[in-house]
Amino acid sequence: MSGEDKNKTDNNTPIFNMNDPPSPYYLCSATHPGNIISHIILNGENYANWSRIVTNALKSKNKLYFIDGSLTKPANSVPEVHA
Repeated sequence: MSGEDKNKTDNNTPIFNMNDPPSPYYLCSATHPGNIISHIILNGENYANWSRIVTNALKSKNKLYFIDGSLTKPANSVPEVHA
């Protein structure tokens, strides 16, 4: 598998591993819903700048997959899905 596909199985479904830092499902101790990833508030006129900053922030945290549609839903057979 290439570096881009290291978090997916052969049939392109995500590997659900919350303990592996390269996994998009990994949550470090500093990750929580209150984290501020951009100090720029979207006001409609600054979309290009805001989008670039938010995209870079999500890429750096390996979370962009969740909003760009490239991460597929884990299978219901994965026990961690129901945890």
